Amino acid sequence: SSQGKAVLIPGSSQIRAAGAPEGAPSFGQKIPLFACLEMCQEGADGKPLLPLFMCHADAKSAVAEAAAADGDDDLQIACLSLEGAVEQLVTVADSPAFTFIAPTKSLQHIQQYLGR
Repeated sequence: SSQGKAVLIPGSSQIRAAGAPEGAPSFGQKIPLFACLEMCQEGADGKPLLPLFMCHADAKSAVAEAAAADGDDDLQIACLSLEGAVEQLVTVADSPAFTFIAPTKSLQHIQQYLGR
């Protein structure tokens, strides 16, 4: 904007996956992130690293892949807001680090734009 401010607006399918009712406006909603706590991995520094997916479909796909590999059909997807994730990083001493996973469709769009 001309005032040097930006606004992040979540996609309607993402806010619905986070529990918002059909037809809820996207503007003004918190950015939902999706995670499976059982998918926490060891980071390069040896500390826990939790992937946070920006797209529910990508989280669902990753959880299905992990369940198939581990034989665990009980993996659950949790939803948290971007604001909540940042607050947890700042206030909870033993919180895992997060790795943010961009939507597959966004990455594909960027690759197409770059001609790759």
